[in-house]
Amino acid sequence: MSTFLQPAIAITALLLLQLFPPPTMAAWFAYITDEDGEPMLNGGTYYIIATNGGGLAVAQKPQTLACPLFIAQEKDGSSIGHPFKITSPISSKYLPFGPTEFYVVDDTTTCTKPLAWRLTTDNATGQIYVAAGTTESLGPSPFSITLPFSDVQPNEYEIFHCDNVICKLAGIFENGLLGMNTDFNLKFTFRFRKALTQTSQIM
Repeated sequence: MSTFLQPAIAITALLLLQLFPPPTMAAWFAYITDEDGEPMLNGGTYYIIATNGGGLAVAQKPQTLACPLFIAQEKDGSSIGHPFKITSPISSKYLPFGPTEFYVVDDTTTCTKPLAWRLTTDNATGQIYVAAGTTESLGPSPFSITLPFSDVQPNEYEIFHCDNVICKLAGIFENGLLGMNTDFNLKFTFRFRKALTQTSQIM
């Protein structure tokens, strides 16, 4: 079996375990937790903080228009970044594993709303970035949150995206922008921090 397919198969296997866990593991896999170990609210607002640096924020890509807004990591490792609304289409008070939608919380931008995370390709480099506020393919892309495949730490996760061909993990490129890639050595592990006192809008 090629080394290229092995990580994709591992992602698929872990995702199936999260969606259909054995009874003894059901409680552990039930919900995604914040950095305090508490179940995250479905539709709640959270900071997404890298375990190896600053939190995620919004930024403009150099030499591009004001929109869309690109998702990037703060250069200051002590910065917690920008708050994001995180939801699931699954009817649940708490955020379950499975399809996940991310939204930029920003009432001042003139970019197209809702500010859902989407994938956009850089035609010059072929790199796939995560952006919001684009007029292309309105609506959220089907991201998911998963437990790391190795060196698992409490309340730490990875983001991935699967299409009809392959799954890609979120990582930080050299320019600081969040993107998706098939190089599983560039994975991005993160934790969630409550942005404010909140009540779930999805029951």
